[in-house]
Amino acid sequence: MVDAGRRVDVPTPVNSVLWAILEKSTKIPAEWERYRRQPDRLKALLRTAVRL
Repeated sequence: MVDAGRRVDVPTPVNSVLWAILEKSTKIPAEWERYRRQPDRLKALLRTAVRL
């Protein structure tokens, strides 16, 4: 979704944040623990993305 949005100049801020979290979590497994079972932390991060 992120790449498709970039190709047609459509911003996808929420998808970009989710993709970054997933990508980082695959490289650093401990990173997943920052968001695992912590929906409020993820929600706060996503709200930041929407404001950008």
